[in-house]
Amino acid sequence: MTTEAGILDLSKSFDEELYNAFIKRYGVDFKACMQCATCVSVCPLSDIVPGMPRLDMLLAGLGLFDEIAKRLSPWICDQCMECSRHCPRKANPAKVLAALREIMTAKYDPTGITRRFIIGRAKAKTSKESGK
Repeated sequence: MTTEAGILDLSKSFDEELYNAFIKRYGVDFKACMQCATCVSVCPLSDIVPGMPRLDMLLAGLGLFDEIAKRLSPWICDQCMECSRHCPRKANPAKVLAALREIMTAKYDPTGITRRFIIGRAKAKTSKESGK
């Protein structure tokens, strides 16, 4: 979502509940990604979707799932794992793209079943880790 001036309005795009479930369920540390673009240089599909998967890592780290939904990368990633193999910080972009497919399905599932599943699994993982 952008303002009239073309500036990205983060307040309307951020889905805190889904973002927190994403972090808990997939154990992804977005801070590990230093935006070096090594993943882009080795990704065989980055010619088709510019910035793949680096831009997706940035948008996911900001919780901007609406912006990711406008991109093809979560759907065309074939999980060759080259980006994750070459990542100097082990940020695992391939895992993030796989997770984004599930998150996008949850966000736009009209029944709400997938969203409840992801959030429920994240809560269960938290309870298990805390020993409850």
